[in-house]
Amino acid sequence: MQGLEDESSFSCSIYNSIDPEDESILQQLGDRLRVDFDFKLTDKILGNNNKVVVFDDYIAGLISPNSIVALLIEEKKVIGFSFAIPIGKFDPKREDESGTTAYIYLTSIAPEKRGQKLVGPLVDFLFQELKRRGYQYVERDCLIENGYADIIRNHYNKYDCIVKSYRHNKFPEIGPEEFFRINIASYLPNRFPNQ
Repeated sequence: MQGLEDESSFSCSIYNSIDPEDESILQQLGDRLRVDFDFKLTDKILGNNNKVVVFDDYIAGLISPNSIVALLIEEKKVIGFSFAIPIGKFDPKREDESGTTAYIYLTSIAPEKRGQKLVGPLVDFLFQELKRRGYQYVERDCLIENGYADIIRNHYNKYDCIVKSYRHNKFPEIGPEEFFRINIASYLPNRFPNQ
């Protein structure tokens, strides 16, 4: 684990994988999954066509050495997380891109913390770690109904780093989404010019 603290009361931490012995973190992530997505830690993680099983359950995904989990923590409580995997885990046909493209499977902020502009710092921290590991692109699907897709598009358009985007309803149980392919290699220098 490595962490970053700023002047606020929050800290971000990157986990190469969650320690299966760290029941507190797993339980808190389970709570976030249940509250935010109506998922359980024991649910399967499905791939891009809902037929490919990426991980047998969220625990396996969170503790996998192939996973990158960014946690937003306040007073020892997980108030947000973002979970990325190599694209080849999400879409086996794209295994050859796994060293350069990651897929953000989920991003969550606790309901009581939403509207406080916490997603940006959390995902920026995840992007920095992905870039450090050699990734050049991130892909993700964002819900349209709750306005999240608009927020993502507006933010990344400022930095001219959206390589591809389109709307779809590939996962009807979730609802209409917008797909984004983001060039993190060009985003990070524009977002953080002095680093």
